[in-house]
Amino acid sequence: LFYIKQKIEGENLKISVNVTDIGNIPVSTGYVRFKINKTTNIPINNGNAEYEIALANITEGQEMSITFTSNPAFNTKTENITLSLDPPTITQIQIEDIVGKINQPTVITATVTAEDGITVNEGSVTFTTTDYTETVNIIEGVAQTTHTFTQSLIDTLQAIYIPITSNYYECTNTCTIIISKDPENVTINLNAITGRIN
Repeated sequence: LFYIKQKIEGENLKISVNVTDIGNIPVSTGYVRFKINKTTNIPINNGNAEYEIALANITEGQEMSITFTSNPAFNTKTENITLSLDPPTITQIQIEDIVGKINQPTVITATVTAEDGITVNEGSVTFTTTDYTETVNIIEGVAQTTHTFTQSLIDTLQAIYIPITSNYYECTNTCTIIISKDPENVTINLNAITGRIN
């Protein structure tokens, strides 16, 4: 999987590429090839590769070719992107591990902010785990819902922020969800025993 984001930093446009396998595990080897006015190969570091180009050397709408290559375990992948002098804001989503009980309401909460910590007030968050998917609108930076699970569960819950405008980038995060059964009540009956000590 290929995630590409653009960001203005000073007098440069930074293009960040994140490469993962189908399970969202970062790819550790290979190169990302950035091609615009020239070709530059950047080695992947923990799934990431970054390239910066001076704003003075690009124009709005100019195209760049980005290719993941040199890893025999994966197919070569190329995407063409349109460079922007006003790219969307990079976002981040926070979600804590969830612990709940079967047949009892469990609260699920995600917080979405821009990279600079400013609250994001648009879009929605989709929560997904085994036998459960729900999309919740964001209110003042928070997407919150309550769900009653009917079976035991130890799994990963994924939260995906989905913007509704071009102001923000999509982002994702995961947490552990544990839904367990309350222990059953056990009743012990004690009958009085009488006897005689010799």
